[in-house]
Amino acid sequence: GLAYQSGSAQGNGAFAEVSVDGGKQYGQLEALRTTGADGKPRAAKAEDVTHVRWTVAAAVKPGSEGKVTYRALLK
Repeated sequence: GLAYQSGSAQGNGAFAEVSVDGGKQYGQLEALRTTGADGKPRAAKAEDVTHVRWTVAAAVKPGSEGKVTYRALLK
């Protein structure tokens, strides 16, 4: 699998958010919580990220192009 590298999501005019619950909820990694191996809630870590999404701030014209990226480590 891949492990998201915290803070690596980028894109001109785009805002990135991550999910640690299979895409049900999104936010900044620092604000997200998940359940630890012991069954107790804990702060989410980069390795908990399951999805990355970007919101593009401006309208995208047909035929135009852009680029969004993130870094990950292959486990």
